[in-house]
Amino acid sequence: MAEVAQLSESQARLANLVDSLIDHLEKVRDAESPELSQEEARAGLRAAADLKWEIVVGWYRDESISLSRAAELLDTSRWELEARFRENDIPLRVGPQTFDELRREVGEVDKVLGDAELS
Repeated sequence: MAEVAQLSESQARLANLVDSLIDHLEKVRDAESPELSQEEARAGLRAAADLKWEIVVGWYRDESISLSRAAELLDTSRWELEARFRENDIPLRVGPQTFDELRREVGEVDKVLGDAELS
């Protein structure tokens, strides 16, 4: 299981754009705007939230991010996201799935602990 600890630059920009869109729509919803009805603002917020969900779940499924990072990006707890994934039949990646993955993870832990001892 090859997980990337951080988002790529394009993923981070996309996440920031979606967050900005949500922030803007929340301000519009909360303001008395003659150009946009409250219902239209709520619909926009729902669409932006759905878009963010799809993007983050896609990154999780592609193994670009972990469950914890997905929860952080979606402003929820890891446990709530895990429950939502189960409700939506999204496969969870929890721990190594094969002996080779376990061996790689143990090797990575050994390396980190060895580096820590040198400090």
